[in-house]
Amino acid sequence: MLTFLRKRSFLNNSTTMPSDSTTKSTINPYINFLKESQKNERRPLEHLRQIWRGMSAQQKQTYKVNRTLSRNPYFNFRKKFIRENPGSSHKEVGHRWKEMSDQERMPYRKMAKSAPVIRRRRRRS
Repeated sequence: MLTFLRKRSFLNNSTTMPSDSTTKSTINPYINFLKESQKNERRPLEHLRQIWRGMSAQQKQTYKVNRTLSRNPYFNFRKKFIRENPGSSHKEVGHRWKEMSDQERMPYRKMAKSAPVIRRRRRRS
């Protein structure tokens, strides 16, 4: 919770980003842009806001987190299997996954390891 508040407070109050800019990427592409631009040279936030507003949507897309991969190898397999076999049910996908050997599952495990860790803030009820 504190890191979330710290991220929000630097957007509104201070002139430069906090020193912990080496943390992992967030879901928000604007914050990722700020972190990336502050790695080499510290710039005022107002200058960075102007750069962000002048960027096209395609340029902003580069700062989004890739969420196509999952940390779960089965989910990666399921997404690919359903894309290749559109009429198949999830039950068929599960049977196919259980029939696969460890060697066949290895590419999906590698994909899961390379997927980014996305930590979401918990909601209090």
